[in-house]
Amino acid sequence: MDHQILAAKYKSVLKKVRPVNEPMPQDLNPPLERPPLSRDPYETPLSPNPPIFQETLKVTNERLQAVSCGPPGWLSNEEINLLKNIITLREKEIDFCEEERGLLKHSYGKPYKIPVIPHEPWQKKPIPIPKSILPQFTELIRERITTGLYAQSTSSYTSTIFCVAK
Repeated sequence: MDHQILAAKYKSVLKKVRPVNEPMPQDLNPPLERPPLSRDPYETPLSPNPPIFQETLKVTNERLQAVSCGPPGWLSNEEINLLKNIITLREKEIDFCEEERGLLKHSYGKPYKIPVIPHEPWQKKPIPIPKSILPQFTELIRERITTGLYAQSTSSYTSTIFCVAK
């Protein structure tokens, strides 16, 4: 007979989080707009005999190793060559690293707004970052700010950050 042990840390009533049942305003975040197609995809179908893949400045064999083509033997060599050619044709739309990543155009959709209810902002003391990883951590944060993944905040909140090596 299998036994499960469920262990949870005791939380006092003062620390209990109570969700608020509030309806989400329907007009707050309009749906994303589908981008117009630059061409009719059915007008120019894929070639049944694509040329042999040739590397470009952006699409290299090293970068294509990161693209999963399923388990070994799932795609034939011809199908893998076709996939490589499609990736080469669409190389402007594919990013292989953070520096190449862009943001969604505002013509497709505005930034998402999350409504909040009036409340007292919480503040938590940050967990100290070990001196041994501080330079790497600082570089990571600067890189993510540069690429637009993180943005400067004017929020009333402070949050703890806990660094874990992966």
